[in-house]
Amino acid sequence: MNKKIDISVDLKLLEESFSGLEQINTHTQTAPKSIVRWSLVKRSWLYTLFHPKARVRHQDLLQHSLGMVMLLINISLKLKKHIPGLENFLLVQAATTHDFGEIEMKRDVCFLDKGINHDHEEYAAFIKKISCLGEELTIFHRRAFLLQFADNPKSWEHFSEKDQKILSSLHYHSHMETLIFKYSERLEYILFALEQGNRLKNHVIVEEVLRHHIPDMRRACELIPGWRKEIWSDEMDALATSIQKKLAASLPKLFRPD
Repeated sequence: MNKKIDISVDLKLLEESFSGLEQINTHTQTAPKSIVRWSLVKRSWLYTLFHPKARVRHQDLLQHSLGMVMLLINISLKLKKHIPGLENFLLVQAATTHDFGEIEMKRDVCFLDKGINHDHEEYAAFIKKISCLGEELTIFHRRAFLLQFADNPKSWEHFSEKDQKILSSLHYHSHMETLIFKYSERLEYILFALEQGNRLKNHVIVEEVLRHHIPDMRRACELIPGWRKEIWSDEMDALATSIQKKLAASLPKLFRPD
């Protein structure tokens, strides 16, 4: 007969010995699944009511973050011959953690509705969560997370003096990484929308995303060496613009751009 044992105290002690690693490891793999993206794109949601086949694929934050990691790895490889010394690991780490604050806040704020206050709240929640890793690792993750805000100095006043110094350093010394991260995330929106149009016949989300983010791709071409050649060619721009205009003209009046 097996003797009943109680190892709960020992298990807890061993877990605590990892100084937060087990906690963050579990949290990273489980919590993001509870936050569903794109659920607040109202015009797209309405469209699916009238066109049941025009769905939006479920995308949680874990899927988005993993997609961003792969996207940034590939974009970095494409751009490295145009931008010597690109800090690839910073980009990958930023992709991994950039939406961690949304997990803690238990929300996904639509890109068009997101404000500086949302960013600051999510950053504070992120820092609170990862502080269990200790000061050295927290400083490392802090820099990667702040990369997404470094291109907008107007938002820095909401951060502490210490964080503003990090933001300033990123802005001036890692400016290419800042831009690449920013426009890669916009590109991920486009790629997701194209999937919904091609596979799920949701043309509203394609029109809306292209309308908002084609200008971002043009801006990236101006600011990032190699972006036009490697990522968003003039031919792609013309095709995307044509698609957006055709969709805008053909959609039912309720779903056309305002």
